[in-house]
Amino acid sequence: MTVYDHGKHDRVGYCWGPDPDHKQIVPPCLSSATFERVETGDFKAVEWFPPGSGIG
Repeated sequence: MTVYDHGKHDRVGYCWGPDPDHKQIVPPCLSSATFERVETGDFKAVEWFPPGSGIG
C-alpha cells in the first residue's frame, strides 16, 4: 500500500497477489502508484508489521 499524504488531498495505491504459503515479502521502497483519492478526512498511515513477519 502506498500513501501520498498531502493535507486534505491524500491519495492511496495498492496491489496484491495470491500467496497461500505467505513466503513472498515485498522489499522496502517498492510499491504501486497512488491512484485512488481519499474522499473525506485526512488519511493517516502508521507503520506496523505483524508478529512473526521477520520485518521491523
